[in-house]
Amino acid sequence: MFKKLIIVLIIISGCQRMPHSPENDNRLDPLNPVNGGDPFNLQAIYTNDGIALSWSPLQREDIKGYNIFRGMDDINTFQLQDSVNAVDTTWIDSNIVNGHSYYYRLTVELDNGTESSASHITPVNVNTEPVIVINDGDRFTRESLVSLTILAPLAAEMWLSHDNTFTHGSWEAYHVEREWQLLPGEGVRAVYAVVRDDSGNVSPVFTASVTVDLSRPTAAFDVLPDTGMIGEPFHFNAADCRDNISAADDISLRWDWENDGFYDTDWLLNKDTTHTYTREGDVTVKLSIRDGAGWCDSTLRKIHVKMPPMVYIPAGEFVMGSREDNGDADEHPEHTVYLDAFWMDTYEVTNAQYAQFLTDGNANWYNTQMQIMENGNGGFIPMDGFEKHPVVYVSYSAAKAYARWLGKSLPTEAQWERAARYSEHRIYPWGNILEPNIANFWRSGDPYEMNVIGTTPVGYYDGSNHHGYQTKDGKSLSGIFDLSGNVWEWCLDWYKDDYYSSSPVENPSGPADGLFRVIRGGSWVDEAYYLRAACRSYRLPDASSAYAGFRCVKVVSD
Repeated sequence: MFKKLIIVLIIISGCQRMPHSPENDNRLDPLNPVNGGDPFNLQAIYTNDGIALSWSPLQREDIKGYNIFRGMDDINTFQLQDSVNAVDTTWIDSNIVNGHSYYYRLTVELDNGTESSASHITPVNVNTEPVIVINDGDRFTRESLVSLTILAPLAAEMWLSHDNTFTHGSWEAYHVEREWQLLPGEGVRAVYAVVRDDSGNVSPVFTASVTVDLSRPTAAFDVLPDTGMIGEPFHFNAADCRDNISAADDISLRWDWENDGFYDTDWLLNKDTTHTYTREGDVTVKLSIRDGAGWCDSTLRKIHVKMPPMVYIPAGEFVMGSREDNGDADEHPEHTVYLDAFWMDTYEVTNAQYAQFLTDGNANWYNTQMQIMENGNGGFIPMDGFEKHPVVYVSYSAAKAYARWLGKSLPTEAQWERAARYSEHRIYPWGNILEPNIANFWRSGDPYEMNVIGTTPVGYYDGSNHHGYQTKDGKSLSGIFDLSGNVWEWCLDWYKDDYYSSSPVENPSGPADGLFRVIRGGSWVDEAYYLRAACRSYRLPDASSAYAGFRCVKVVSD
């Protein structure tokens, strides 16, 4: 009977005996950075003629040849088997007896009679038990006619069968490659084999199997929400994909997020994923799947992408600034301004929204002090519990880049104050009285006040009771939240303290240049005075802090 044959190749290459610096031109040097001290790279290849050894030639002109040694069942005892010329790089050991362990080593002999000494030893374990492989190792097939590879050194004949009782087939000449007709139908199909050598010794039964899959899988997926906002993730789940034969783990899939004919992902095994969109409208999503046999299916679903909630501010006049007996000098003089209609974000931009902006190729606008972190896959996610808090540590330039990403812009100072005061001369967006539980400012008493960054989730002050903290409705008359308090908000204008004395009557957009950019609205670190709708402040464009964020506007198209 065939027995297990273990062959261990031990590669022994040459080196100099004394410590020295690496020599790049010495292939026998074990410290050579090119070959790591292993110049021979001795390999074994199975053939019907025996064990074929091969090695890399050494690039030296004074090589006489190579000496091949073999040990049998004893790693400490080697006998010279052969000496070959310097041009030879292969040798076959045909004197193999089953049931024994073999060890090989190779040395080089130079013209002066010097033989290389040992550097390091690398064992290679080789199992010569017969092996059968179907279709190069595929687990699935769509065809009942398959190709077999039978590896059985020293075999003379073989017998193949559909079952382990060998009621089918007969002895035939051994061939490494052979076609084979599987049993009809779907499911797992096996091939059993034995081989025998010239002496009549028969091997143990060895086998291989493959799954025949003749039917296509079914693609399906769910998406939540089916209507969502730009910059916020849609969650896709393809767990309902089905296949008659392949297990769920054998189904791979890929996504075309806009059904434009170009797949946006590679083949994936993960059935859950997210995607965000940067344009509004109806979008068709395509999912393609592939089972283990290579059968494919696809399906389409429509979703609707809309802008984050925005409030329409109609064209009209309003009174901007403060009377001479109120406010600061840069709020004077009080003056009437006309603005064209525009849309403004209902809420300040959140960490979740900004994280999607970063993930969508805008990582250069990331600040490690944000409540956002890298997810390890090249993307960004908000920290747990801060998804709906306004993004902070964002500069004017970063805020402007985000707005441009959505096809929007930052509000002008006049647009911001118009949204806060509407057409009435209000002190605050909600009216003329400030109460602690109507906005997030210094000592307002909300549950987030003791946090290192004391922002509240956007829209928090909506008149609801949040876990025992009763808020009052702090939105503006136009329906916009957090215009006062929570975080200062970047505006498009350069800051100039006397700009109101010369600003245009219609659609003012600020001075032509300057050193600082305008910020508006006050924040969680500010006293009530800074929450006034007319209050102006400023910061350097590249500055960022824990109390400055932003929101966007969009011009009304004609």
